[in-house]
Amino acid sequence: MHLITCRTHFLILISGILLYSSLAAGQSLDSLNHELQQARTVNAKIHAYEDLIRYYQSVDPQKAFDMAKALMALSQKNNNAEGKAIAYYNYGIYWLLQGQYDSVKHYAALTGKTATSGKVERVHAMGINLMAIYFWNTGKLDSSLRYHLSALRIREKNRDTNGLGISYLGLGSLYATLQKTKDAEEYLIKGWKIGEKTKNDKLIINCMHMLANVYASREQYSKALQVDEKAIKVALKANDKRGVSQIYSNMANCYTELGQYDKSIIYHYKVLEIDKFFKDDRQIADTYFNLATCYQKTGNNQKAIDLASQAVALFKKTGYKEGLNYTLPLLSRSYEDTGNYRQALKAQQDYVQVQKEIFNETSDKTISDLKTQYETEKKEQQIKSLNQKNLIQQLQIRQKNISLIIAGILLIFIISIAYFIYNRRKLKARAVLQEAINKEQEMAARGILDAEERERRRIAGDLHDGVGQMLSAALMNLNSLFQKLGLNTEERYKAEQSLALVTESYDEMRSISHQMMPNALIKAGLASAVKEFINKIDKDKIRVSLETIGLNGRLDEQVETVLFRVIQETVNNVIKHAEADKLHIQLLKDEEGVTVTIEDNGKGFDKSKIKSKTGIGLSNIYSRVGFLKGTVDIDTAPGKGTLINIFVPA
Repeated sequence: MHLITCRTHFLILISGILLYSSLAAGQSLDSLNHELQQARTVNAKIHAYEDLIRYYQSVDPQKAFDMAKALMALSQKNNNAEGKAIAYYNYGIYWLLQGQYDSVKHYAALTGKTATSGKVERVHAMGINLMAIYFWNTGKLDSSLRYHLSALRIREKNRDTNGLGISYLGLGSLYATLQKTKDAEEYLIKGWKIGEKTKNDKLIINCMHMLANVYASREQYSKALQVDEKAIKVALKANDKRGVSQIYSNMANCYTELGQYDKSIIYHYKVLEIDKFFKDDRQIADTYFNLATCYQKTGNNQKAIDLASQAVALFKKTGYKEGLNYTLPLLSRSYEDTGNYRQALKAQQDYVQVQKEIFNETSDKTISDLKTQYETEKKEQQIKSLNQKNLIQQLQIRQKNISLIIAGILLIFIISIAYFIYNRRKLKARAVLQEAINKEQEMAARGILDAEERERRRIAGDLHDGVGQMLSAALMNLNSLFQKLGLNTEERYKAEQSLALVTESYDEMRSISHQMMPNALIKAGLASAVKEFINKIDKDKIRVSLETIGLNGRLDEQVETVLFRVIQETVNNVIKHAEADKLHIQLLKDEEGVTVTIEDNGKGFDKSKIKSKTGIGLSNIYSRVGFLKGTVDIDTAPGKGTLINIFVPA
């Protein structure tokens, strides 16, 4: 359920940074100021500044930034790497809260570099964690996971309990974003247990709240609200405005999903007030989006458009693609509901572009591979710890080489997959369009065939029931009349000639009627109709043989009709043009389809001139078989007879 998770993941990750030190948790401002005043050593002053900065970050970010500058001045004066790294880290936190992600990346890198040079692994892990959050906010979830796991390794190595709690919270939040609720729940429970062990209320609050979001994503809204109601009491008591904001936001979205839009709007405006207090463009945009959703649900589409447009502008300003990913479809639907289809289409096109950018940057398989890689490395580390120091060093060197190779392979693989998927989508779109065209052409062709066959049946019926009945009555009347009239020899001869002409006309009419729609084809099927047809051919002109294989049941009516017409047309062509005295027809039905083979011993013709022939008969054969998606193959040469092979797929 995207509405509930979009804001909470961001605030959870920030809260994870803010609660890092358990020393600041639960301490008053007076006690923290007293701690700074009483500090005598440089290290004591650095840690006091760190706790004060963390305190102000949740209530007055500008004050926290000013304190970080003071810490940097102290650290530079005393050339203290740890102090400088902590100051850089908190510069990054300040710009993160302002939504300036390029600055976040810059200071996260400086934190890691400075902490590494001073061999301060605790702060080094904090810098890596900050880089993970930068990648999360810029939509690069695979890179975010890589950095989270890297920070986790350092904290496991140093048995940094508070740091482990932050990593578990961060990983749980990231997996919740990826809809991997089972993994999210596992890490969040680990973080919750650490919070209870260290009596860190903020960690407990955030883990509880994130679990509430996992429940909400499973549509267990009542359960999510129960957890959030417990969390809000602790957040209010601790004067944690950001915590209050995130919990209210989640409660509002739960009410949205439950259809209680009036309650939802009330809570969202409470959230908006806190967002504006912190001048947090990213979170203001999220709240605009959530309010727009409520108004769109209640039919106030113009209000929804105004709020969603403001959200889109702020998401573009902060570079948060995931926000655009869920806001643009809402904006498109709202425009569509007001009848502004031009703007609706533009919003939808922008959404498709954002989707492409996010997809190219994130690979679900890469994320899964990174988790597997982390678990594998962790097991290898446990094995290494049991061996001698020299062996450990050799394995570490080997592992670094393997990691570089894997990283190179992963990079090539990701680029290849992205390129393949892009091309595949283009080809798929073309194939869908071509399929629609083919389907339309096929329907039109079948319509023509059906209309033609209906017309043949109508004409055949009219001949048989109309003209046939009249000719039959005329024959009876003429026979009766000739018997009653006393005719001389010459008159009787002429009368018999006239009667013979009428009889011949009647027989010809019956033959045409049966050729247009043979009774055998209607009643008994293709094989019987072909037998009846060839039995009427003059055996003195040409000897025709028929072989049927596998035609035990009836075929599709349209297939039978088309094949009968094609056989009829081909046999007539042989009789008229081939000068043959033998003709063999084979009908074969198997799992793949129906095959018709027609072979004569006539004079044949030049096969290379088939395409240039414009005769109606050959053209009819190709077009009729083509309607059934079949094929026609002709094998012939002058003086060598002709073989026609027709195949219609099942």
